Amino acid sequence: MSLVRDEARAYFWPAQVGVAVKGGAEKAVHVLRAWTNRHAGSSRKVLVKLDFANAFNCVHRDTVLDETTNRFPALARWVTWCYRQHTRLQFGARALESCSGVQQGDPLGPLLFAAALQPLASQLHQGRTLDIAMHFLDDGVLAGDIAAVSAALTLVQQQASAIGLQLNLRKCEVVALGPIDEGTMRASFPAALLLHADGSGRVLRNFEFLGAAIGDDDFIQTHTLARAEKAGELLEALAELEDPQVGLRLLRACAGFCRMVHSMRCNPPAAQAAALAHFDGLVRRCLGGLTGIHVTAEQWLQASRGLAHAGLGLRSCSAHAPAAYLASVGASLEHCSDLDPNFSKEAVQTSNHVVGAFHLFQNAVGSRVATLAAALQSKQRDLSQLLDSTCFAAQLEHSSHVARAALHSEAGLGARAFLNAMPSGRTRMEPAAFIAELRIRLGVPEATDDCWCPRCDGVLDCWGYHAGMCVAGGERTLRHNAVRDLVCSWAERAGLRPEKERPNLLLPTCPEDTQTGRRRPADVFLPALAGSPAALGFAVTAPQRQETLALAGRETGAAAAAYARHKEAHLGTAQACEGQGVVFVPMVVESTGTWDKGAGIVLQHIARAVAARTGEEPQRAHSALMQELCVLIRAHRARAALRRRAEAAET
Repeated sequence: MSLVRDEARAYFWPAQVGVAVKGGAEKAVHVLRAWTNRHAGSSRKVLVKLDFANAFNCVHRDTVLDETTNRFPALARWVTWCYRQHTRLQFGARALESCSGVQQGDPLGPLLFAAALQPLASQLHQGRTLDIAMHFLDDGVLAGDIAAVSAALTLVQQQASAIGLQLNLRKCEVVALGPIDEGTMRASFPAALLLHADGSGRVLRNFEFLGAAIGDDDFIQTHTLARAEKAGELLEALAELEDPQVGLRLLRACAGFCRMVHSMRCNPPAAQAAALAHFDGLVRRCLGGLTGIHVTAEQWLQASRGLAHAGLGLRSCSAHAPAAYLASVGASLEHCSDLDPNFSKEAVQTSNHVVGAFHLFQNAVGSRVATLAAALQSKQRDLSQLLDSTCFAAQLEHSSHVARAALHSEAGLGARAFLNAMPSGRTRMEPAAFIAELRIRLGVPEATDDCWCPRCDGVLDCWGYHAGMCVAGGERTLRHNAVRDLVCSWAERAGLRPEKERPNLLLPTCPEDTQTGRRRPADVFLPALAGSPAALGFAVTAPQRQETLALAGRETGAAAAAYARHKEAHLGTAQACEGQGVVFVPMVVESTGTWDKGAGIVLQHIARAVAARTGEEPQRAHSALMQELCVLIRAHRARAALRRRAEAAET
């Protein structure tokens, strides 16, 4: 397909919007909505939705081959090789020959079908008697004056049969925008199109096209609610999963926000607000069922933000619907006049739907997007990130110093990696540990009150922060060594010849110097990294430490950066290493998984070296390394928190 993408778009557009046209379905929906609004109440205009019976299986294969060969020579030999010989299909004891249509699952199937249909689709569009004539693969629309639509429908019935297609009038739909004389309709269209089998009327006022609702607000609300309820069945099943790490990944990837994106981009947000809010409630309930965490309104706001803003990536449909709609309309405006010559960009921009969506969006972000034109020129991703950053800033403003430091740390690249990790192997987390880390990330208390830590003289706070920096119990050493060993194993994969705890790295500076030779500044020594030997010194700190709390509350990774400078200065370690030709790199990470910038650069070098040896993409290798480290660090903290809470309950 990539060989002929540009050629295909030039050939098919605008009669066919389903092949090689980015956002073709959305453009078609916005054009039809504008047309129905422009002609609302008209007694002369109608719209007919075309439905071909079993279209992909019935189109003549000779027509498919001829049209594809003529229009796309680069595909001719491949398509001919695939389709010239009939495929034998085994059905029980019988063998059937597949000799018509395009094969199910063929990646080129849409292009092949569209090529066969294009002469008819192009004739309808270029006839200029209709207001709109377009197809999205086998879904077609004819819109205009009654007489013109009637004539076009007759033409379709006559010419479609020549390529093996037949209209299923029982599934075709006719839409009237205003009061139309029944006699005129009966004289213009077949009875099967106007009446059900029981004699009741089939003429519609509202209709669905390509999954979007076009009509009055009540119809849009009902349509979106039906989609939400259907998606709710999957959410209910997902909430029954025993593994919350698997469940949350599925919820974010294929069961939540993504289920409603098409409705959000194609339908006005105000018209479906209640339905989208209902769906958000279903997602929130699913999260509670998966994890046992039943969040407050404020915690749900955080969970609905992106991962880069300390959220869980469970986008709120009701919050992001205005952004989605504005982005879709803005991306479509320049092309809609090709589909409808009478389309007015200005009329759409000043419509209640678009202006209302902009006001909703502006209420959420304030003056950060000053004009409607700026919003329409933006992508949905950019508008959604603006919503997230506004919400994040508002939460920071009203948080305590400790909570602010935790939020900044949770927003770091390394801290959010555990949410992207595949739940298998080194990146698999125990359910209890995973849930404990979700609670800490969202600021959900694990107990009603603070108490004394059973392992040290510190306060075991109800938020679970203490476990990340408790000096007793031996977990800090175990965590330090585990992080060191994991990075060392990656360095071995990279061919960097790492050495753990290398002795005699620093030589005495004079005969009386008896201390320097005993020091081991390198938890991991690399003979060559970025042009010089490197001594990697590992340490884990916490953003809630009093020494760095003020800094951590202002910037992501500030606690790790401050402790890294401390390690460099302690006993002149960095200077001593430099004097002997070794670069000292403090590999400091916060208890969330956020790394100091210098350490992050080293991890990137290691990941790239691994990618060079294995043939992986560097970005993929880096992501895998960060995920393994994040899961390791957070799992250690979670187990420490769970252990202390259990011991505190017994005392």
